[in-house]
Amino acid sequence: MKDFSLESSICKAYNTETLWNIVNHALQIASGDGSLKEHPYERLVRDARVNMIFEGTNEIQRMFIALSGMEGPGQKLAQLARAFKDPIGEMGVIYDYVAAKVSHTVNADRLTLSDPLLRDEAAGFEQGVKALAATVEAALRKYGRHIMDEPFLQKRVAEIAMNLYVQVACVARATAQIHALGTEKAQMEMRLCKAACRNARATVNQLVEICDANDDDEIRKIANFTYKSGGYFCPLH
Repeated sequence: MKDFSLESSICKAYNTETLWNIVNHALQIASGDGSLKEHPYERLVRDARVNMIFEGTNEIQRMFIALSGMEGPGQKLAQLARAFKDPIGEMGVIYDYVAAKVSHTVNADRLTLSDPLLRDEAAGFEQGVKALAATVEAALRKYGRHIMDEPFLQKRVAEIAMNLYVQVACVARATAQIHALGTEKAQMEMRLCKAACRNARATVNQLVEICDANDDDEIRKIANFTYKSGGYFCPLH
């Protein structure tokens, strides 16, 4: 049986938060009436909110997504580090790593089964995969095993992976509909795909950029000081 735990975690975290945003906006549109039991909104908000806690909180899901995705590259880098201690005896390991890097640079992962009408969306996904690989490798080189102590980074890596999954799922769905219904009848599927991919691609680009330039250290210092102070520490006069 194939292991779909990573995909399941992505679906759980992304879908429960998407549902929460939908019902939260619905209640906002309903205004004051949204809080009345005569309408379904207040119940939907309560039900949607608990989904982000049950069956493993979404924070735990993100940690699992990030660390699971880093496990393979981490093992390769650890093997490479050992190889450099004996470069003559372990030349095969070093060669394999360099060859893989060159191959990935020249022939990045491609969506070969996507419909030609969705080539821009497929290309955006491919660029995102390449950016994620570079981000993960840079993070592992910087933190090594201490990556476990970097929750901000884990969250960003997980959300990059989640948004890449959204893109490939949308492209796969739209491609299937185009093939099943024809281009004319699948117009709405294509519009949804393009909009979702454009939004997810922008999110990925933003997250990749923040991985390199962020305020993580400052936030840690503020949080630690607040915790040690026992509460809000700024004077009120």
